[in-house]
Amino acid sequence: MSPLPASAPLSLLAQSARSLRWLVWCAPLILAACSGPSTPEDQAEVTAQQPALEDSVDNSADRSWTDEEVGTRLTEQGLSAGDNTLSNMPWAAATNGWGPVERNTSTGEAKSGDGRTITLNGKKYKTGLGVHASSSVTFNLASTCKLFVADIGIDDEVGKQGSVNFQVYGDNVKLYDSGKMTGASTTKSLKVNIEGRKVLKLTVTDASDKNAYDHADWAAPMLQGCVVPVKTVLPIAPVPVLPAPVIPVPAPTPAPAIVSGPLVITKGGTYTGEYLSNDPTVAAVKIKTAEPVILENCTLRGRGHLIDASWTSANLIVRNCKGYGLNPNDPTRIPGRFVQAQGIVSLLIENNFMEKTAGIYVNKWQGDKGLPVSVVIRNNLARNIEGRYSDGNGGFQDKFYRVQFVQLNGMLDLSGAEIAWNRVENTARQSHVEDVINIYASNGTASSPIRIHDNLINGAFAGRPDASYSGGGIMMGDGCGSGYTEATNNTVLETSNYGIAVAGGHHQSVKGNTILALGKLSDGTLLDAESDAGFYLRNYCSTPNDTSTVVAEGNTVGWSVPSSKSPHSRWDWSATAGVERNNTRVQNQKRAVDPQLLAQAVTAWEGRARAAGMVTGPR
Repeated sequence: MSPLPASAPLSLLAQSARSLRWLVWCAPLILAACSGPSTPEDQAEVTAQQPALEDSVDNSADRSWTDEEVGTRLTEQGLSAGDNTLSNMPWAAATNGWGPVERNTSTGEAKSGDGRTITLNGKKYKTGLGVHASSSVTFNLASTCKLFVADIGIDDEVGKQGSVNFQVYGDNVKLYDSGKMTGASTTKSLKVNIEGRKVLKLTVTDASDKNAYDHADWAAPMLQGCVVPVKTVLPIAPVPVLPAPVIPVPAPTPAPAIVSGPLVITKGGTYTGEYLSNDPTVAAVKIKTAEPVILENCTLRGRGHLIDASWTSANLIVRNCKGYGLNPNDPTRIPGRFVQAQGIVSLLIENNFMEKTAGIYVNKWQGDKGLPVSVVIRNNLARNIEGRYSDGNGGFQDKFYRVQFVQLNGMLDLSGAEIAWNRVENTARQSHVEDVINIYASNGTASSPIRIHDNLINGAFAGRPDASYSGGGIMMGDGCGSGYTEATNNTVLETSNYGIAVAGGHHQSVKGNTILALGKLSDGTLLDAESDAGFYLRNYCSTPNDTSTVVAEGNTVGWSVPSSKSPHSRWDWSATAGVERNNTRVQNQKRAVDPQLLAQAVTAWEGRARAAGMVTGPR
């Protein structure tokens, strides 16, 4: 809401001798590796650093390698519950800058199996992936794991030479970047939150200075906290067996779906089914365990919260579910949340549909603070977020409570947080949402900001669309002290008061978004008696901030704010506490926005989603 007061090349001789030298040096190591256990443990033996080798000198020859292990995939059978050594698992695809990727040895450059013991700063490792920049190794994750951990660095076999960057991606989102590391760098130990990610990609780049001596190691790589779900077996409604008819008869009526009352979950596992609560004080599904829970392929209806995961340190995944908010028929109540998650450990909400709910509320984090936090909300379809109070008779009052499609409240130092590829559609006079996405007193980190990207937000209105209204599209920096948030490549249309806003805080980025509004409905009703700008950068808390870290750049904006006296008025942006640069206004600033531009923006977003392979709503 709008804030209210309240090296040189080798000689030919050296080149020809190299393969023989490698064979002499590597043969005993290869034999030793072959005789070892299938899943060796790491040893912490520290030895003197080996001298640098005269290999991998860049002489412009292409020695890159590509492999695809067709049909491989980490499955529930391939992974065991708990921790798993990644270098023993099949990859889906791999590329390497010089020779093949090696399992549990350093890269040998010539052929598979010619590597040596992985050694980083004198410490030897029996497990790992030995690669050579530029490299990429991709794994398809079929089970739910919490963390990817590894030690990384340039192998001791090249001495202080070489320079690389290690990067970790989850579902094409960068989760970690080591920065430039050389052979003289200390080993880095990484711990990356991968909960909810389906594709894990490990890349090593050449740090933009060619790839001589770039022997990089992912040492002791582990998937930690893996859960192998056991599906709940639900009773199947009996279907009558009819005798073979003598003459054609109509097909029997299908057996009705089994609808259960409210569900209370006290043990981890995977749950599915159809659940209903007609009591606004009782959630359709209540989570009362800290064990990992998956809700999938479910249908939920209720007059209160559909899913309540409050103050139990919940570790929750909700996917492929449909949720319908029912009128509470109590004038003191509004429809319930699709998900209310308070005091959580981790949360993944993906590929769901919700209608007439009060959205998703994520408040505070509890649990082991040595672990990263995961909050991922993506690929959902939401219609008519509803914050109006019931009139007690099937309708709604003008009185409302400020609700959102997503609000993060008091979520501090989030790592890997993402709100992406959601489609939110609100209809005037059939909904009342405040900010569609609101980041309140919450922040990411410098290396992993909260990422709000590629969402389509179409409509945000007061219950009476012409009334004074403080809601809008994406609100960042709400509440004092927020920071490290990015809003990129979103499409925000007709959200009444504002499109995207920064109310305060530091390290806030608004880039590459499309923000458009007509400022009126098709029947001529003017929206919001006190309309604001398409985007704004302000500091309502008046806190000392470095405004150079608050940037709006590369956005396309057309924000009409018509009035009876000035029907073509526009207010595209306002930047009083930040940097505005290279933004584009649609049409002439003195002209009202063409309605066709909004329709084209929806079509363009749908095309981008298809091209990216994104499915919005249940699969």
